[in-house]
Amino acid sequence: MKYLILKDKKKIKSIINYLISIESLPKIQRRLNIFPVDDTFQIEILNNRVSYRRGNRKKAIFIENKNLKYFFKTLDNSKEYYINDISFLRFNNCSLLFDTYHGTIISVESEQLCQNLERKFKLTHYDNINDHKFIVNPKSEHLFDEVGVLNSKIRNYGIKTGLDIRSTSTSLKVRLSNMSNDYSYLEYYYENIMNHHLLSTVSHQKKNVQL
Repeated sequence: MKYLILKDKKKIKSIINYLISIESLPKIQRRLNIFPVDDTFQIEILNNRVSYRRGNRKKAIFIENKNLKYFFKTLDNSKEYYINDISFLRFNNCSLLFDTYHGTIISVESEQLCQNLERKFKLTHYDNINDHKFIVNPKSEHLFDEVGVLNSKIRNYGIKTGLDIRSTSTSLKVRLSNMSNDYSYLEYYYENIMNHHLLSTVSHQKKNVQL
């Protein structure tokens, strides 16, 4: 995996258009990253799946217990954690990640695509993302507060994505009752992909965008 750091946000739309032209339309996704300040493991929540990684990021253990609150209680709450809710566009061979501690990142699987992006948009790649310094200083947090309430970032992520936080039920009824109807976070990405506003009332040619 190669990582390209995008320092000039004015290039984002051009890069998206370029990637669409060779990779087709992306999926718009959200991922919650959780990792302790003084350890090497990382927890990711994506598509209602919770995974645990230590060392090699390619090897993941997926957590079967769907009761998120209970799962986080098994972790050491005395530790301090970095918790980051990021949005990203997933293409076939790369992803464009927003709001990371490193800024906007393009993670690329293809060597040729990486070289093309470097040359066309004058970007610099990193073989290891940790070779690039944070541009946003992360704030360390606990998983629970003093009275046992789950961290607000984790709770808000669950509400936004329909993830069941408290119960062990995976029924559609429970998931829908827990899910927010606020899709405003999609507007920026939709507009950059489709070149139209998400809430526009003007008719446009249909495109198969995946959300």
